[in-house]
Order: sequence, then structure tokens, then C-alpha cells
Amino acid sequence: MPEIERNEILRLNLYEIGNLRKIAAAHWTEVKNSVGSTFNRGDFTALNAFFWSSLDLSPYAGTDLGSTPYRIEVIDGAGKKATGYLGAVGAGETLGAELITAQANRDFSGANSWTNGTFGTFDKVGDLSVTGNDGQFCYLLAGNYSALTSSALYKFSYDYTLTSGVFRLNLQNASQRLFTFTAGSNSDYFVYGGGSNGYLQLIALRSPSQGDFDNLSWKRVTNPPSTAVHIVSSLNGTVRDWASIESGFDPNNIASWKIYHNDLLPV
Repeated sequence: MPEIERNEILRLNLYEIGNLRKIAAAHWTEVKNSVGSTFNRGDFTALNAFFWSSLDLSPYAGTDLGSTPYRIEVIDGAGKKATGYLGAVGAGETLGAELITAQANRDFSGANSWTNGTFGTFDKVGDLSVTGNDGQFCYLLAGNYSALTSSALYKFSYDYTLTSGVFRLNLQNASQRLFTFTAGSNSDYFVYGGGSNGYLQLIALRSPSQGDFDNLSWKRVTNPPSTAVHIVSSLNGTVRDWASIESGFDPNNIASWKIYHNDLLPV
């Protein structure tokens, strides 16, 4: 290769590197925040990262193929942060396989593996009917549901008839408190925090508490709705992941978020 041609290629490479450094170091302007949102949730795993709010994030979406002019900073209740760049919009809420594998453990249509711990009344025929005082519980051992992925988002659906009191769903004796049940046909979302998950625990939080549970379903969220966004790990990158997650960040206690635009990139 002639010397002049090599020098021209080197000059262009250095020019391109300089441009990338300028873009990376550019000023970022806040363009959107979480004020007015009623929920904020996401997947914080590598290869499936996304963020979903009650507010429409699609106007700030980039692509998963190398165009991400916006970045997001997600802040939990203790001020810990997760940061990433906004890729493509979600493909519509998509769920993985059912985790509670035996149908009878979900709809109580036959012999099932739910076991009483300390409830005063426990009937698991037709539905799960329990009565007890604060701290009393029943459980489903982990062998009756599939393995969980740390930092992934899950959806738990159920029918619940409340007579009195309050019930909560835990993993492993409150090592992770998942959600408090709401009467009716409902769904709750949570991120699995990792660690021990030896059993699923249904526990009463008041004395007395009485309720009936049926039609349980537990699935991973593999893609968010089109108002949510995929997250990639670098500016104009293509890898689905968060750029950084501070140690101790709690994805089940998101307090706020902010979206910023890179001033050297087109909107």
C-alpha cells in the first residue's frame, strides 16, 4: 500500500476516534423524568435488559442496532443508580413459560403440593382457602416451580377473594417480600433478587386474616410493551444490558428516573 494511502487511512481513523470521544464526552441534557409515573419496573439482566414505566418512553427510543442518543438513570429509594442507553421499543408484553408447572398447584383442581404451615384453617380443594393470624402461613416448595433468574422481571397473576385482613407473598420466609395481594383478578410484578428461594410462602399480615386464592400463574416477562424500551450497555451500542448498576441497587424500590439526550447526536 502506498505511503500516502496509509497516511490517509490513519488520518480518517484518528478523525473517527476523535468524533466518538467527543460524542461520549458531550453534554447530556435532561429531557424527561418520572414525575407523574404510577409504576416503574424493568429487567436488569444481561441480554434481556429493558425499562418500563406507566409513562410512555417510546418518544425517546433508539434502536438495538447502534443508535442510542438517549440514556436513562434509574434511582432507587436509597439513591442507588442503574444507568443504560435507550434502544428499541418493546415488542409488546411477552411472557415466558409457566413456572408453577403442575396445573393443580395453580387452580387447585386436584391433588396439589400446597402445604399448611401454621394457618388455623387450611383448605386446598377447589381453591386455596385460609384463615389465620399475623405471621401464620402456608407454602409451596421450590421443586414445584421452575428455577428463577436473578434480576429478571416476573409477573404473578391470581384471583383473590378477601374476607378480612391482609396477605402477602414471600420467597423463603420473607428473604424476599414479593407483593401484598389485592382483592379481585390481578397481577403483580417483581424482580427476583437472587439468593435462597426454597419455597413460596403465603403469609397473613393481620389478625385475623381470611381469604380464598385461585388461578395462580407465575411467568417471566421476556419483552415489555411498545411504550417501554430495551436497554443497551453503551452509547450507540448493540449489547442488551445496563451500562452500570450500583452495588445494592433495589429494582423493586424504584423511586425516580431521568432521561438525557446527547447534544452532539440528532434527536
